[in-house]
Amino acid sequence: MEKGKRGQFEVRVDGQTVVSRKGGLVAKLTGRSWPEADDVLHAVREAIGGT
Repeated sequence: MEKGKRGQFEVRVDGQTVVSRKGGLVAKLTGRSWPEADDVLHAVREAIGGT
């Protein structure tokens, strides 16, 4: 884990970013919401070769 800015995160598997969200004013203005938990799990599973 590394500290990021407020509302920012990345999920990485073996050094590859599989899900990310940049926070801050731009995200707020563009209405970028948080990803659904199921979408994050799906991306991680795909990255590790699961289903």
